[in-house]
Amino acid sequence: MVHNYTNFTGEYIKKVTDIDIAVTITTCCLSIIGALIIFINLGRTYKRGEHISEPKKLLLYLTIADIFSAIGFLFGAIRFLYGDDISPEKVLACHKENDSGCIAQSFLTTMSSMSSFWWTSIIAFHLLWNSTDQNQSGSFNQSEHARKDIQMFVYHLLSWAVPGAITITAMAKGILGSDLSVGSGAWCWISACLSDNERTIWMAVSGKGWEILMYFSCLGFYMLLKFRQKCAMIRSRRVINKN
Repeated sequence: MVHNYTNFTGEYIKKVTDIDIAVTITTCCLSIIGALIIFINLGRTYKRGEHISEPKKLLLYLTIADIFSAIGFLFGAIRFLYGDDISPEKVLACHKENDSGCIAQSFLTTMSSMSSFWWTSIIAFHLLWNSTDQNQSGSFNQSEHARKDIQMFVYHLLSWAVPGAITITAMAKGILGSDLSVGSGAWCWISACLSDNERTIWMAVSGKGWEILMYFSCLGFYMLLKFRQKCAMIRSRRVINKN
């Protein structure tokens, strides 16, 4: 269903149905439950004094980003359910009023979504980078500990600082806000008061661009990992045949 109201960009405002909102709320709740299960399992492992591997730690950081995304989208869906973002008044006024709740939700989901994309790519890269590590016992010398600490610091810097800088810049420039359901679902993201070009650019910079990059980077990393494993298997067979 399409309303016959438009903002100054000339786009039609699509009505988000109750089914859309129900699906959003359901998936967000399931994501939160799944994240809590991961937290509980890793917490039990830590409490027992067992070693938590680096991939599991990276999964934990990814889960933290994902649970913030789910909470943000859940808040956005509930806000949309009881709000009037697609009312004729707000559409014609291009949502000029300052909605702090909408901006806060947009800030949270924008940053956490970008962090999630970064952590997903980093996990793929980490598996590739460490695929030839011969020491799997968990006992590392001092230089290896230092290398891994630096590596983890870089991971955190990329996954939190870069999305944070982009999101803070977007908020400072007034980019975040209600898009009147033009470019997203029942939540806030990029303000509909921007021009077509501005909105497209900021959608790419604050989410879609990183999402597409993540798809291709993960594909490349896992293909290289598979190729490396195949080469290692061939070398192993040659050694066995020689013996």
